[in-house]
Amino acid sequence: MNLPEQFFSFKNGLEAVVSILALSQAVFLLSGTRKKKAPVILSLFFIIVGAHFALLNIHNIFQVRAPYIALFLLSTYGPLSYLLTLSIVRPQQTTQKLAGVFVLLAVSLIPIYTYLPMGYSEILLNVWTVGFLMASYALLIKGKKNITPYLKSWLSQFLLIFMGINVTFIGVVILQSLDFSLYLSLKIPFVFLFIFFMLNNIRFFIHKPNFMANGTHSLLIENRHLADKVAEEIEKCMEETELYLEDDIDLKTLADHLGHSERFVSEVINGKFGTNFYQFINGFRLKRAVALMKDDHNNKKLIKEIMYDSGFNNKVSFNNAFKNKYKLTPTQFRNTISNR
Repeated sequence: MNLPEQFFSFKNGLEAVVSILALSQAVFLLSGTRKKKAPVILSLFFIIVGAHFALLNIHNIFQVRAPYIALFLLSTYGPLSYLLTLSIVRPQQTTQKLAGVFVLLAVSLIPIYTYLPMGYSEILLNVWTVGFLMASYALLIKGKKNITPYLKSWLSQFLLIFMGINVTFIGVVILQSLDFSLYLSLKIPFVFLFIFFMLNNIRFFIHKPNFMANGTHSLLIENRHLADKVAEEIEKCMEETELYLEDDIDLKTLADHLGHSERFVSEVINGKFGTNFYQFINGFRLKRAVALMKDDHNNKKLIKEIMYDSGFNNKVSFNNAFKNKYKLTPTQFRNTISNR
């Protein structure tokens, strides 16, 4: 067995280690925090890494070729990293539609694999992954105040190390066309980078096993006295300025009016009033609608007029708000008042 063959054999063992480490982390994440979005996405990432390296081992040992499956798995690394970052930085934002778009994009790359030589396909997919990782890191920088320093540190290292791995692999693939022996030798350090990447993640989980489940900052806890004051300001603002009557009212408008950040105002509404922003606004609108109905003794006003006068601009949302609150439509509710 010559030197390149020895390296190649050694590489098989290293790739098996990567696969075992990845799958072990996936099992750990799914067993502890399966209801949380970020750990589930991360566990899927590790499952794909484990499957990818297991597939490489099968190919190397048994000469079973499945290049397009491997490349498809590779194409999911970037999108999953972005979805992971998004679920951590903006936990309230839904990711299902975006995930569907990413799956379609990944599938759309399959025809390219068919026409491009293998080396070019690998380079293309690593560039694709690096692009997603750069977008993920930019998203982290923009929203880093929303997460704890520990989670920020882990996610930052996760993205940067994985980005370094992908950039390194582009160089390794280029060397394949120049010197195959050198290519095999340099793939060993590349796999070591992947092992380091896995061990670094494990280090974070050993130190704080539940850091992903409890990684969002709570400004409410940090500023309890201010939160009480802001809650009073919000109620006063609603009653005196009647901002809820504006049909385009949003969280930013209210936050700007109060002089506080959107996030802090949102946390105060969630924590102090036990509801989200739009349900909170609709509560004041419903209160006004009911008052208008009670004052309209002869039912001269149309329901549509009451809807607009109370801040609603959509019949469906008006009806839904009444049904959720009173289990009756606005018309049915007014009839109960008239019959008293």
